[in-house]
Amino acid sequence: MDKHKVFQKELGKRAGCMKMLKRSVRELTRSSSSSSSSSGGGCSGGCGSGVDAQRLQLQMEELSARWEAVCGMSVCKQGRLEAAMRQAEEFHALVHSFLGRLSEAEKTLKYGLGPPEERSAQQCQLQLQELLQSLQCQQLELECITSLGEEILAVCHPDSVVTIRSWLTVAKSRFQELCPPSRLCPPSLLCPPSRFCPHPGCAP
Repeated sequence: MDKHKVFQKELGKRAGCMKMLKRSVRELTRSSSSSSSSSGGGCSGGCGSGVDAQRLQLQMEELSARWEAVCGMSVCKQGRLEAAMRQAEEFHALVHSFLGRLSEAEKTLKYGLGPPEERSAQQCQLQLQELLQSLQCQQLELECITSLGEEILAVCHPDSVVTIRSWLTVAKSRFQELCPPSRLCPPSLLCPPSRFCPHPGCAP
C-alpha cells in the first residue's frame, strides 16, 4: 500500500507535465496549420512542417492513450489494495475476538462455574448447555476465520503468507486444545447427579 501511494504521488507530479505537453503540441499543430494555409496550398516551406505536425499529433494521441491506461490501472489497483486492507483488518479483528472468547471459555472449563453445592442440578445443566453452545459457535467462527484466511492467502503478497498462516495455525490449535471431547465436561463443571451432563461418557 505504501509503495503504491508513492507511485500515485509520482504520477500526480507528472500529470502537470502531460498537460503542458498537450498544450505545446496543440500550439505547434495550430501554428503549422496556419503556416500551411498562408502558403496558399503550395509545398514550398509548408509541406514538411505539416507532415511533422501530423506525426507529432499522432504520437501525442498515442502517449495520451497510454497515460490514461496507466492512470486507470493505478486507480484500479488502489481499489484492490483498499479492499485487501479492509479484508485483512476484518481477519485480524475476527482472530483476536475469537481468541479472546476462547480464553474466557478456557477459564470456565478450568475453574468451573462455581462450587457445585451452591448450584442446583438444573442450574448446572443450564450453564453447561450454554457453555457447550458457546463452543459450537466458536467452531463455526473458526470455520469463518479459516475460510477468510484461505481467501486472503489466494491473493495476498508473498510477504504476508507466513503471517496469515501463523494466525490460522494459532486459532486452530487453540480451539483443538480446548475442545477435545474429554474436556467438554470436566468434573469441576458437574453437579450431582452426574446424569445431568449432556455429554456422553462424563458419568463417573
